[in-house]
Amino acid sequence: MNILHLFASRHWGGGEQYVFDLASRQMEAGHRLTLVSGDSKIIREKVAPLGCRYYTLKNRWHFNPFSIVALRRIMAREQIAVAHAHQFRDAFIAVLAAQLLPAARRPKIVMTRHMISRGKNNFLYRYLYRHLDRLIFVSAIAQREFLLGATVAPDKTAVVHNSVIPQRRPATTDYRAQFTGGGRLLAGFIGALSPPKGVELLLDAAERLREKNVVFLLAGTGEDAYVNFLREQIRVRRLPVFLLGFLDNPHAFAAQMDVGVLPSLWREPFGLSILDFMSMGVPVITSNTGGQVEFVENEKTGLLVAPAVDAVAAALTRLLADENLRHSLGENARQAFAQQFAYPIFYDKIMAIYGD
Repeated sequence: MNILHLFASRHWGGGEQYVFDLASRQMEAGHRLTLVSGDSKIIREKVAPLGCRYYTLKNRWHFNPFSIVALRRIMAREQIAVAHAHQFRDAFIAVLAAQLLPAARRPKIVMTRHMISRGKNNFLYRYLYRHLDRLIFVSAIAQREFLLGATVAPDKTAVVHNSVIPQRRPATTDYRAQFTGGGRLLAGFIGALSPPKGVELLLDAAERLREKNVVFLLAGTGEDAYVNFLREQIRVRRLPVFLLGFLDNPHAFAAQMDVGVLPSLWREPFGLSILDFMSMGVPVITSNTGGQVEFVENEKTGLLVAPAVDAVAAALTRLLADENLRHSLGENARQAFAQQFAYPIFYDKIMAIYGD
């Protein structure tokens, strides 16, 4: 099958990793992949090892005729059977590009919705919904919220929970040797360093737990001004927190943690990095407000708490003091990932949507 993916952003984050992992597996299965993005150095470098066709579209917006015609040419040249978009701007371009092709050569247009927000229902979006073949949501809460505002045929929507591909590359850094002197425990965070992710809440929790012999390791990047603000907070308040930057092997990092903490203030559409910890058998503490509640079972595979410093600090204190609880939650999380959220399960569901 000839498949085309449109990267939603020119930066690299969870959505881009989602596309990369899916494209990689599709190529392994013998499908022919074409990737399209805006003009982006990091995406170009990241996808180069795949060896698939890669195109850039400059100045993408919903009705840019140059982007539409350019994508139509790509679809025709690569004989695309399925075009998979990951935000509505690109879905508009894909739908309009496909309409310029003869009916017999139009690809199926699929979109994955990676956000929680009410859908728009003006005449332009109603046109889009009519011409989308399938609309995938990464969580049921994302689907419910979207359908409060948009009218979409029920048989066009589906919920497919995200997954991750656990990397088995050995760790290049021994975080336990580096940070656990004196019997200290490690609390890890993986994600964007941004206010909605609850990073400042995590700093406040670290201050509360200063005497609990725990070190907080934060893996991820963010806007320079905000990262500098965090560094200054850590320095002035003398917090046991270290910013590690972007890690290309998050599973090796997660496997060395005693607990994963993801205290998002916003409603996560899914919370992909939680699966990084679960797949490695590490217990997680996360907010009870978003898509996490669909795959973290409170008191069984992790702890769901209110996104508030008191609740997060209390959960951390409890887990860090109870090794048996950490082990049982972590092992249950590992089993839940393997049985319900492993990548082959996700992949089969996506490919079934492509082929139905």
